Amino acid sequence: MQTTTVTFNYRHFLKLKSKGRRWQVVDVLSSIAPIFSTLWHHQLDQFKDAEQMLWERALSELPRLRNDVDNLVNIVELAREYKIEQIEMILPDALKNEQIERISQLSQVKIEIMGDELLMVKL
Repeated sequence: MQTTTVTFNYRHFLKLKSKGRRWQVVDVLSSIAPIFSTLWHHQLDQFKDAEQMLWERALSELPRLRNDVDNLVNIVELAREYKIEQIEMILPDALKNEQIERISQLSQVKIEIMGDELLMVKL
């Protein structure tokens, strides 16, 4: 049985969140006709893999000003919804041991430190 492993670049995520939201055509149309959004996203979701869907949900749902521990716990929760079993997490800088332990406890996951800025999170 193959394990579903995805890579989540948290460094890039924070960079995009700091820039704020950019409007796309689908956003404009959705504001005019909300049903369009539902149909459009349903059709697109059929062609996306778990990694893409995790990335998009995290960008759209996680607040910009939350702390790293809360964000990473929420990313793990979203990953569970997509049946992801492992996340290779690229960080902007090393987390403290207390932060890693807190994420592990809150998310009920095993975290391996692969490098200063790289974690393997096993759900």
